[in-house]
Amino acid sequence: MRELHEPVQREELEEWRQKLFRGVKVWYSVSTMRVLFLFLLCFSLPVLARQRPRFEIELQPGVAWQSRNEFSIPTVGGTRVRLTDFGPRGTFTLRGYGVWNINDRHSLRLLIAPFTSRLSFTPAAPISFNGQNFAASTPLEATYKFNSYRLTYFYRFPSESAWRFRLGFTAKIRDALIGLSDGTTSSENVNVGFVPLLHFGAVWFPSPDWHLELDLDGLAAPQGRAFDVALSVGYTVNDFTFQAGYRTVEGGAENDRVFTFAWLHSAFVGIKWSLGALGSHSLNLNESSL
Repeated sequence: MRELHEPVQREELEEWRQKLFRGVKVWYSVSTMRVLFLFLLCFSLPVLARQRPRFEIELQPGVAWQSRNEFSIPTVGGTRVRLTDFGPRGTFTLRGYGVWNINDRHSLRLLIAPFTSRLSFTPAAPISFNGQNFAASTPLEATYKFNSYRLTYFYRFPSESAWRFRLGFTAKIRDALIGLSDGTTSSENVNVGFVPLLHFGAVWFPSPDWHLELDLDGLAAPQGRAFDVALSVGYTVNDFTFQAGYRTVEGGAENDRVFTFAWLHSAFVGIKWSLGALGSHSLNLNESSL
């Protein structure tokens, strides 16, 4: 009798094992969907944001380094000089922002971003630069200046989620200089001009106090390009926001007169002071100061 029941018992055990396996699969699938749903919910739910200030003042000190900095002046006949071949060097940077929030949707932003880097090096070959000749094996000092002054208008899109988006355009004044000097002979190429750029920004608020922000100014054209991209994290306490982030600035120009391209990177911290407020309405779910 025992031998007759063994196949039946094995079939029952196998049937129960299959049911248990199917139950585990269903539970796992439901749990996975729940986790995915909660994850997406965190990214999409509105947060109780702060009231938008009327004015904002921000300072961003940082340290910059270069992965590319090369030039040839003039483009044909000048020596191609690559400053990054002579070693990396950190440079202190400081940016200043001022924002006027006209209303909840429209804003103007002023940026002052001076940048000057100096590097001493000894070329192995003669250099022809901007009409001057510099002998080989002679110590030289290179000066690279790229000051940027910008006025940006941007529009904030209405949002009822934790994401904020803005779009606008930037009027940029470029104040650039490249110079070489051996102590007795020196030459400088100065370039001051207007550059139109597009502006884009995206901010994610996981909570009312924390945010992650992407900020972009940039445009490319046949005669050159300019891009300024920053990713930062910020924490707000009362009227002050403390930030830390990474920025990359890349661009240059190539024409009959000059060939110059640079790629800069920087790690920065920042502090923003918010002044005043727009209206007297209470806090709401779909407004922020960014």
